[in-house]
Amino acid sequence: MIAERVKAALGQPVIIENIAGRNGTIGGRRVARSAPDGYTLTIGHWSTHVANGASYALQYDILKDFEPISLLANQWYLIVSKKTLPADDLKGLIGWLKANPDKAS
Repeated sequence: MIAERVKAALGQPVIIENIAGRNGTIGGRRVARSAPDGYTLTIGHWSTHVANGASYALQYDILKDFEPISLLANQWYLIVSKKTLPADDLKGLIGWLKANPDKAS
């Protein structure tokens, strides 16, 4: 779906290759090592460009090896619980979690 729209916008063929493994780090390394000619791109998200950099010793530098060019999507994150949980806002939830560390995961 993305390839067809990009192909139409650029007027040339677009090939999408999903490179799986290590939570996106294998594909990220491949893009970081590619020629800086604009023909190899990656779609990064919180996990591949924030969490991985904080969690793993990467073979590339998240800040130096990539340049953001466009925002593709925006996503809201929610914290939800059962109605019976005695907290009705984030401050109350944090307080309850600190007081009950054995009751949540």
